[in-house]
Amino acid sequence: MIFLLACTEDVDPCPGGELIDNVPGCRTRVNLEGDLGSLPAELRWPESGGDGAPVAVFIPGSFHASVVPVGAGTPQADLEQAVVTVHVDLAGDGWADGIDDRRGEVAREAVALALRYAACDAKDSDGLCPRDRVGARSDLTLLVGHSNGGNLAVATLGDSALDLPPVAGLVTYETPAGASFVNVEYGAGGAAYLEGSCTLGEGGIDCPFTAPTAALDAEGQKACADLDADGVCAPPEAAVGGSTDPVTGLRALSPQLRAMLDDAGVDAPGFDSVVAARDYWAERDAAQLAPAMARHSPVPTVFLATEEDHVLVGLLDHPHVYGLYERLRAEGLWVRLNPGADWTAFEDENEPGEAFGLSNPAGWLTPEEGGESMQSLFSAALRELTDRSDSGSW
Repeated sequence: MIFLLACTEDVDPCPGGELIDNVPGCRTRVNLEGDLGSLPAELRWPESGGDGAPVAVFIPGSFHASVVPVGAGTPQADLEQAVVTVHVDLAGDGWADGIDDRRGEVAREAVALALRYAACDAKDSDGLCPRDRVGARSDLTLLVGHSNGGNLAVATLGDSALDLPPVAGLVTYETPAGASFVNVEYGAGGAAYLEGSCTLGEGGIDCPFTAPTAALDAEGQKACADLDADGVCAPPEAAVGGSTDPVTGLRALSPQLRAMLDDAGVDAPGFDSVVAARDYWAERDAAQLAPAMARHSPVPTVFLATEEDHVLVGLLDHPHVYGLYERLRAEGLWVRLNPGADWTAFEDENEPGEAFGLSNPAGWLTPEEGGESMQSLFSAALRELTDRSDSGSW
């Protein structure tokens, strides 16, 4: 008796791409082509394929400009939850003459290009888009901002000069909405912060410092709220350098902390003036830019927040989260704090549009222990926004 063995060829699990190390997904690196040049990006999709999946553009946190290739520690979605993602650099040699404007106009143009690519209104250097490459949807584009990435996301959606496709929803993760929060000027442990002291105004979220004055460190390179009023920054005072202004080369503290230095008569030549700092943050602070987003791109927003913030661990009332939530809710946008129970393994949930805010930070936050991973939270929020967009159930 003769047995015939069928010859089988190895099946490529990631046609047109490669497997991601230690992640159940595929990726390919591309260059997006836009008015300011060519921009590196990475497209990611499930091994099972991207047919019919929405496309989410991810903005990294901190002030990172280059994220391609995407590293193992870069926040991302669980690809197996039927989502295709685009991670894009915000600067590069081939983009805007290599300018890294610290998440200003050039970075907003980069995010806008990535959104157009997700929607197939722009193509990569191969003349393709996610729909062409992996069968992803071009009619449902989402935007995700991790940490400081949420500030850039809101700034992009609020920029009326940009050519943006329709965006179905925004997801933010513990975005530090406010210059003092971005710079961690209260300290991660909140030594210079008084719980429940924040208010909303035209300048965004205003939280007074508990310190009577401000000072510089011994080298004159960092500033702090001077808790003991001894004229020098030393622990537990949070000495911060501020964010470098790409135009002046100086560093931008929050206008509040910079004004405290002026009031103390401290000569701080390495830092921008109060006026310059105010201008710098006016295009980088989501709490200030929320009204513009509501006018130009009034997208539904899911805020992700855990019981202990990933950076601002001492700000137990989470003013950066609740302040931005309150501002967007006041502008009439659909908002939700953490995804609903139908999209997670949690039994607890907040109802959409609940009246949370700086004076009522009572929303349910996801637990640090026994909770879902950041990847799963991103995916749950994206699934909820996708399902609600498809069904119109807002």
